[in-house]
Amino acid sequence: MALRKTAAVPLMLAVAAVAALGSAGAAYSQESGMSVTATAEDGSNTVRVTGHTESMQHDITIRVEAPNTRNVVYVAQISPGADGSFSDDIRINGSLWNQDGFYTITVQQGSASIYELELRVRVEGGMAFETDATDSTLEGAMFGLEGANTVPEIGGLELRADAVEGSTQITVIGKTDRMLQPITLEVIAPNGNVVTVDQVSPSREGDFEIDITTGGSLWSQDGFYRMTAQQGDNPNYRASVEVEIVDGRVIPEFGAVAALVLAAAIVAIIAVSARSRLGMTLKY
Repeated sequence: MALRKTAAVPLMLAVAAVAALGSAGAAYSQESGMSVTATAEDGSNTVRVTGHTESMQHDITIRVEAPNTRNVVYVAQISPGADGSFSDDIRINGSLWNQDGFYTITVQQGSASIYELELRVRVEGGMAFETDATDSTLEGAMFGLEGANTVPEIGGLELRADAVEGSTQITVIGKTDRMLQPITLEVIAPNGNVVTVDQVSPSREGDFEIDITTGGSLWSQDGFYRMTAQQGDNPNYRASVEVEIVDGRVIPEFGAVAALVLAAAIVAIIAVSARSRLGMTLKY
């Protein structure tokens, strides 16, 4: 009997070890990412950062960089709550915020890339534009976080441009099925020079819109200006549209109806000319 008890001890230890490894593996599998949202009201001087993390091992660092100089204008360090949630209010004030453009908010926890996210907020005149941007590396199905990551594996981006003939303003309108990633719009002149670069965050429905004002030395060339929207690196999320500009103003696309009218006018002119020549020949 003593031999049987001795043999049973290693077996029980092995079972316990396997169970422990299974529990550790389950716990580790749950530590798989972080979700962050930045919100601001139009004209506000406060950007609120909220989020959820599945790791409790490190504090969370929030860093904000200026648009052009990449100078750090804000740094904070916070600890996540017992449920993994965290929040911080970023105040827009002082000389460090005097640049107009998109400020980059980096939220980082530890050194793993899965715990480093970036968001952007547009600031002009010391005030924030309306912002509601989210980035996430969480798996919503695993943790039941509704809307944590709604990016499909296959999708696309649509783009069109609206403008009135003779106008100096172009409205670029688009739609994407990626709601968690900002969209960069680049305008290229006929000679290939970059005229302007802008960035916008899509709405919860995936819609986005940017107003572009023409005029000035960068718009002095006559011809077709290409406007390209890019979201991430996937080629499915890149779309372009061209608008003709003459003397700094919009020229509408030459549509099918206009082409038919012009063709009819040309035919009429040819017919009248032929009759006139025939009449002159008969009289002579």
